[in-house]
Order: sequence, then structure tokens, then C-alpha cells
Amino acid sequence: MKTKFLLLVVGLLICFGSSITVNAMSEKYYQQLNSDQKKIYNEMLNHFYGADSTEFYSDINRTFTGIPMDIAIEPYKNNALIAYSALLNDYPDFYWATQISLSFTGGNLMSESEVKSSTIYKVLYYLNVDSTVTKQEVYEKNLLKAIRAINKKTKKKKSDYQRILAIHKYICKNTKYDIKHVGNTAAKYHYLHTAYGVFVKKKAVCDGYSIAFKELCDYYKIPCMIVYGRVKNKYGVYENHAWNVVKLKKKWYAVDSTWDDSSKSKTWFLCGRKQLKKTHMEITANADVLQKGVFSYPKINKKSYK
Repeated sequence: MKTKFLLLVVGLLICFGSSITVNAMSEKYYQQLNSDQKKIYNEMLNHFYGADSTEFYSDINRTFTGIPMDIAIEPYKNNALIAYSALLNDYPDFYWATQISLSFTGGNLMSESEVKSSTIYKVLYYLNVDSTVTKQEVYEKNLLKAIRAINKKTKKKKSDYQRILAIHKYICKNTKYDIKHVGNTAAKYHYLHTAYGVFVKKKAVCDGYSIAFKELCDYYKIPCMIVYGRVKNKYGVYENHAWNVVKLKKKWYAVDSTWDDSSKSKTWFLCGRKQLKKTHMEITANADVLQKGVFSYPKINKKSYK
């Protein structure tokens, strides 16, 4: 018997089971995974990154006494979700991944109308992609264009501060927030949630801004994480949002390129907790709303950077 589960919806705004916990916060999502999740993460990285393959098998060969197969598979589903999310957040140029699904082979051993045991033999991880060689070439060309522009701006001052500022300005200047399609989950708008939207289409929504920001920080080896949380909008209502935290001179600060682009300001550039808490949900351990506490983020500095 073969059953298929849809594990990830289009985009990065994904939800996990709140019962899953991980280790303490680190600069990489990978380092927050447990050993089983790390194995899946590494397999995904080996098979999926660079689109060398779109699937791989994992041998399970395990029997579960008194547990039906649809329940026995749940931990594997959850671990796959968490590992996949970590991979996307650690590798922002993984823009072409749109969805991962999990299939498994096995069966239930029945005794009259009750399940006596279930056995899972293999699990198949399958990745849906939206990519071509041409699209990848266009992406890399535009990414290099952004890097050249930033290098030009920081030619005389190559400090991390100047580079973070140049990255922020480049993204705000060259990206339009697509308010018309902000909640549209159609596949053709998937790019809005990726760095491809920023560098190629010049249109994105909040997670697209944040992923592109991390992409450029990664190039300059500036510690950066994507944050998924909630913000209070101008009507006083909290809504889902994504932004970044960056490490500068051994301290962490928040950067919200989306809001600064909308307000044409630097209000949310390298801001501290005192400023951030006015509108953004304070970042504490396991506070990320969209992923229901699976990951932790660093505690940012109390005061904004001066």
C-alpha cells in the first residue's frame, strides 16, 4: 500500500506541529535540528540542492505494535517538514523548490477490525521544483548585478555596517511590494516569496525581501537569519510577517526591509528591542508564530545600532 502526503504549501509561510522541540538557538537553522532531522536535511541537501535529483528513498523497515500506519508515519512527516524548512532558510538561493511530499510503503496487520501492528518499509521524499537552466542563469546574472552595485557603494568603506546598509538600500530601491498578490498562493506567484522575485522580477512580499537580504548577507559572510513572526499593522491588528536579524560587532539587530521600503525610511534598519517591540512581536526563544515554536532566534540588542 502506498500513501502520499502533501507536506509543504507554496511559499515559505509554513506551519509545524507545536509538539516538536529543538535545541538552543544558533546562527543556522541546521544546528537547531535533532539528529533525525539533520539526517533528512543532509539527504535533501545532497540530492536536491542544485537540482541533481528530485527524490530519494530512506529505508525504515520498522514495525509499530498496536499503532496504525497513518499515525506511525507522523514523526517522519514532522521531521521532513522541519528539515525542509531549515534547508530553505539556510540556503536562500534554493528559490526554485516549491513543495515537498512524502510517500511510504508498508501496511497494517489487522486482527478482526483492529490494527495489531503496522510496518513501514521505505519513505520516498519527492521535491517539486520550478526551475530551468535559463531561469537559473538569469537569477545568477541579476544576483551578481546586485553584488556589483553593493561593491560599488562600499568601495571605500568595506565594513560590515556599510555592506548591511548597502544591501538594505539596494533591496528597498529595486523591489516593489506586490500588495495586490500578497495572499495569493497560486503557483505562478510563488516567486514573490523568494529571492528570485527581488533580483529578477523586482517584485516580492515580506519573506521574499527577507530571503534576498540573507542571500546578500551570506555572500559577505555576515551572520543573518530570516525571522517569521507577527507585526502590528496601522490598524492595530497583528498579522504574519517576515524580517531579518543580523549580527554586527558581536550584537544582534533587526532589519525589516519590507517596512522600510513601504515607509521610505530607515526606521527598521538595525533596530533594537526597544524600537522593535512597538510593532513587532518580541523575538524570544520559540516565539516564531508561523512555525509554532520550532525554531529559536537570537536575542537582539536592547538599543538600536548607532
